[in-house]
Amino acid sequence: GDLLVDGDLECLSHTLVLGDLRCTGYVFTGIHDCLCVTGDLAAAALEAQRSYWFIGGATSATTTWLSTYGTAAFTGPVRTRLLVLQMFAELVAPVELHVETRIDTDYLPDDPAARARLAEAIDVDTCLDEDGQLDSFELTRRVARGLPVFRQPASA
Repeated sequence: GDLLVDGDLECLSHTLVLGDLRCTGYVFTGIHDCLCVTGDLAAAALEAQRSYWFIGGATSATTTWLSTYGTAAFTGPVRTRLLVLQMFAELVAPVELHVETRIDTDYLPDDPAARARLAEAIDVDTCLDEDGQLDSFELTRRVARGLPVFRQPASA
């Protein structure tokens, strides 16, 4: 059936949902974990770190960060304000994307063009780690808590 989470969901092992997954916070999958949802996936923020996802329905989130060699198969439309595909993350075709800002990069700290595009979309200073690098998990947490991270759209 459906899985409804009031808060955050950290999938640190393989996770299968036979229905919809709705989360008021963030959904995170760790290294080599699988997330399979037969229905829709909706959360404030999504982050997959070297993970493998199959989503059978529509996906919606404010931010979606897919990193480090992971694979994601979305059979329904994906709606997200920010989509980051980092370090060979693979979207299995076909994917219907509705994205305001999409950034494809091998490794964000070493990619000045990707860092500049990200800084245009979000206030990166609020999401830095102790080394001054962008912490994608901090971005995920801030979005899930409803804290402001986005800059005003260019059309505003």
